[in-house]
Amino acid sequence: MADQSARSEHSGAPSNVDDNRSWMYKGRKGKMFTPAWQHGLDNFLERAFSLPDAAVDGESHCPCTKCFCRHKCKRDVMTRHLCNNGFMLGYERWTSHGEYDTHEIVEHDNDGDADRMDDMLIDAITAEGVSVGDEPTEAAKKFYEMLVEADKPLHEKTTQSRLSIVGRLMTIKTQYNLSEACYNEIMSLIHDSVGDDAAKDLPTNVHRSKKLVHSLAMPYVKIHACPNNCMIYYKENENKDKCTICKEPRYEEPTAKNNSRKIPRKVLRYLPITPRLQRLYMSQSTAKHMDYHARPRDSERIMVHPSDGEAWKEFDNEYKNFAEEVRNVRLCLATDGFTTFGMTVASYSCWPVFVVPYNLPPELCMKQSNLILALVIPGPDYPGKTLNVFMQPLIDELDDLWKNGVYTFDSHRKQNFILKAALLWTIHDFPAYGLVACWSTHGKLACPICGSDIDTFSLENGRKPCWFDCHRRFLPSNHAFRRSVKCFRKKKIVLNLPPKPMSGEDVYKELQSLVPDKTVGLERGRDADCQHESEKGMGNNTGGSPSHEKDRGTNNDDNADDNYDNEGDGDDYGYGEDDDDGYGYGDDYYGTYGNGHDDSYDEDC
Repeated sequence: MADQSARSEHSGAPSNVDDNRSWMYKGRKGKMFTPAWQHGLDNFLERAFSLPDAAVDGESHCPCTKCFCRHKCKRDVMTRHLCNNGFMLGYERWTSHGEYDTHEIVEHDNDGDADRMDDMLIDAITAEGVSVGDEPTEAAKKFYEMLVEADKPLHEKTTQSRLSIVGRLMTIKTQYNLSEACYNEIMSLIHDSVGDDAAKDLPTNVHRSKKLVHSLAMPYVKIHACPNNCMIYYKENENKDKCTICKEPRYEEPTAKNNSRKIPRKVLRYLPITPRLQRLYMSQSTAKHMDYHARPRDSERIMVHPSDGEAWKEFDNEYKNFAEEVRNVRLCLATDGFTTFGMTVASYSCWPVFVVPYNLPPELCMKQSNLILALVIPGPDYPGKTLNVFMQPLIDELDDLWKNGVYTFDSHRKQNFILKAALLWTIHDFPAYGLVACWSTHGKLACPICGSDIDTFSLENGRKPCWFDCHRRFLPSNHAFRRSVKCFRKKKIVLNLPPKPMSGEDVYKELQSLVPDKTVGLERGRDADCQHESEKGMGNNTGGSPSHEKDRGTNNDDNADDNYDNEGDGDDYGYGEDDDDGYGYGDDYYGTYGNGHDDSYDEDC
């Protein structure tokens, strides 16, 4: 607060600004203004144009609903904008006109690389001195005690603690890709400069530093995976040494240099989201905003938050017990792949999976500090339709949070409550949609809205499916575009109705009607067996070479392609020739079900 006052004094801005900013949105109705709104507008303009930035050219950022503080203008122009358009939503704190939040001050002082250690310590000290409300849970108490213990000054002549020093050094090591030897030398230099007595509590190497940071109780779990993405060694498969589908070994072959240690061939990194959702309530700076979605808002016709949408409201009406506790968390899942080393260095695709809490206000819910990394799916190849295999730990945790919840301490209300969570949305591009939702995004049946009721057509020369002029049926029945024969496809009018939306029960019945393909997943095992027999010189492959058998699908006869190629155009509907993820272009073969995805994964969805 002292720092904020100093900033205000340095800026020369007047300090008589009303802290209650409700007048910004309640005192204006169209062209009518209340005296309180006019008085508040005058105070705001006085503050805005008394800042040093405005004194240079006489302009300041305009916070109206059309400028959004992106443009500068003169005082008379800003007055006209605010009278005509009003203040933009969520601007109760005038951050573009000399005001700062506590966390924003910390970030500014540390050039955006702050570890927010001070905020956590304030919360820890506050929680230990609680006199009203419930006592913190055991997990919260241990966390607060650990923070206070770890943030004791390194020696009497400094305010830096061993936790803040190690946290900053580990951040520098990650940002600048320093080696462990370099980090150890830096720590050795600090010990020599400060003295062993003063730096006795400071770790001496990377290993001890990681142990100290690990005490923040943010661990991740390493789960071994099959190199062919068939399965993960999880739950009942945790102690197995080979894949139950393709029979590939779990560990690397031992070498002369490393004969005792078992090295897994592929590792999935899983970061549980439950403790991090609890941390949102352990910190007062975020706990006070976690019920933002349930607060009344003045504007009902403008959607400023996902809670204003129909999906959120329908969910609350369907699950009223969940909606009664406003602190329950609504989540969004986002995933996409990227090449970690760049396209020119090596072809390695990594797929992170993020979870985003939507309880927070719009300006906070998508901030980088509030994005929760849940999974890191390893490469080198992208997971394809086996993405669900790697999602098992996260789905189990989300299921437990939905059914049982977790006992959590709310540092803002000083109460303990059962925290539950629900996954409402997923965010990804269209190819990733096919992986997450198990819907084929190839061929004529790629549209998830139309399903099997398609209106696509094939191009004459390339025979590629085209969706041009497929959307006029979504227009009102009396729309002029429906009968236009010149503006869209020539000599074509559209009179049919849009496809009927499917309910959850309809989708479930459709999935239950599918017949699982028992042969999918066994192909890799058969190929491995054929290759193993070929190496022995037995040559018992009845369907040709293993590579030829894989290209033809699961059939060992010469007419394998005919079983899938219903159109006779050479497209293999079992496994497309150019379709690396295993999806076929089975427009006719799977046309009855409205999509072309693999049946064996329908039950998992």
